[in-house]
Amino acid sequence: AFHIMHVWAAEHRILLAQRAVDGAPGEVQAAIELLKLLDVHGATVTADANSCTAAVTAAVREAGANYVIALKGNRGALHQHVEQLFAEAAEAGYEGVKRFESHDEAHGRIEYRLVRAMPLGDLPPRMKAAWVDLHTAVMIQRVRTTDRTSLETSYYVTSHRPNPKFLAGRIRGHWSIENQLHHSLDVSFGEDRRTIHSENGAQNFALITRYALSLLKREPTKMSIAMKRRRAAWGETYLPNVLSSGFPQV
Repeated sequence: AFHIMHVWAAEHRILLAQRAVDGAPGEVQAAIELLKLLDVHGATVTADANSCTAAVTAAVREAGANYVIALKGNRGALHQHVEQLFAEAAEAGYEGVKRFESHDEAHGRIEYRLVRAMPLGDLPPRMKAAWVDLHTAVMIQRVRTTDRTSLETSYYVTSHRPNPKFLAGRIRGHWSIENQLHHSLDVSFGEDRRTIHSENGAQNFALITRYALSLLKREPTKMSIAMKRRRAAWGETYLPNVLSSGFPQV
C-alpha cells in the first residue's frame, strides 16, 4: 500500500503539505521534515501516537509552536507514568485537577466527554532528558451511548499549561482530518480503490486529487463533494466557479 502523511490546517480546512512515507516507521522523520517546510509559529501542532517521540516535541518547539500529542502504550515508560499520575489523582478525589465536560448528540449517538489536565511535574530520570517542554498530561474519558454504552480512556501530553477546555478543542480539532479529508478522498474520489503502481505517479495523482478537493470545498454552494464533482463535469457553467474558488481575486 502507498502511504502519505498529511499536514492539515483544522480551522481553515486546508491541506498544507504532504509526503510519501514507508508506513508508520517513516512517519516520525517525515513529520520533522514537514515541520521545517512550514511556518507554524504560534500554532498548536496535534499528532497521533506514532509521532509521540522526543524528536517530534523538539522539532515542534524549535518551529515556535506548541504540541498536543496522543499517548498510547507504544511509549511504555511515559504512558505508565501518566497512567500512574491520574490513578494517584483519582485516589485523592482529583483534588486540584482541572476538568472540562461536554457532550454531543447526533445520528442516534450520545457522547459525553470528561477532560482532565494536570502538570506532569518531574519525569523519572530515564525520561527527563529526551522530551522538550513536556508540561501537561491530559486524560479524556468518553462515554458513548447508541444501542449500548462504552467507555474509552485516552491520554495526551502537551507543551501547553493545564487548560482542559482549550485542550479539548485542540484534540477534537485533530480528528477533523478524518471526515474533512480522508473520508472525502476515499468516498468521493475512490482513493483506496486506485491502482497506480508507479510511486511517482501515485504521489502526483494524489497531489492533484487533494488540490481538486480543496477547490471543491472552497466553492460556497451547499452541495456534497460528489455532487459538486458531477456538476463540474456536466457543463462549463459551474466549472469556472470551482476553478476560481482557489483565487479570491478572480
